Amino acid sequence: MSDLPLTILDTQIISYAFKGRWALPIKGKNISSITANEFLLIQSKNPAQVNYHVPLLSKIGVGPISQKLNRDHPFRKNITDQVILDFGNEYPTIVEYGNLAISMLINKPISNLFYETIKFHEKSQRRTIRKRYDFLTENEITCIPLTKNAVEIAMELLQEFSKQHNLKANFRNSMNDMLILASTIDSLATLITEDNLLNKFAARRYLGKYNKQTNVVTIDFDDVTVSSSRKNLESKGYINRGWRISLRN
Repeated sequence: MSDLPLTILDTQIISYAFKGRWALPIKGKNISSITANEFLLIQSKNPAQVNYHVPLLSKIGVGPISQKLNRDHPFRKNITDQVILDFGNEYPTIVEYGNLAISMLINKPISNLFYETIKFHEKSQRRTIRKRYDFLTENEITCIPLTKNAVEIAMELLQEFSKQHNLKANFRNSMNDMLILASTIDSLATLITEDNLLNKFAARRYLGKYNKQTNVVTIDFDDVTVSSSRKNLESKGYINRGWRISLRN
């Protein structure tokens, strides 16, 4: 990954670019693995399941990839990484599959393995997903996987945000926002988005440089000291001790 400051595009922005509705250059920019999972239609309506599992390279082994996948069946969940977000009885448990795996397949890139991964889909769905993946690799987009620190930041953001504002009707969408934002903070990057309320809140909390032009919001977290801000957050009692996270590779 480059030593230059990172610019992270959220899911809506990368979708606009894919549809030709975004005029600014995106080549060489970055996305969170959460955005990748949304954009490549990996996430499903069930917050604890996905539409398909992307395999970790370390679990594939050697030999031809085409011999390791039955074309009529997807990979099983034990072949990929997991991030489990347990909110007790407050919100549905979320399992984020393949954040590290999809980042590897985008960043290298390893298109043949990705194509084999989605081969079990019916033709039109397979074509749709493939076009989206090719769009990312052709534009040299770098995917940033979730880290434990980013997930912890996201949980803290959710806890505080929910005390001040209403969450989205679909809780998963709110958590996606938090995870993308947390990855930006954790990476000391700049986020480009159109989510005004959430990101103004985060800019205040983490003292990011907030700028809005028309509908586009840019927040620069390059100079943020995350540790001191998190300590302040804990001192106000925002951390829910009943919530748990677990990362499995």
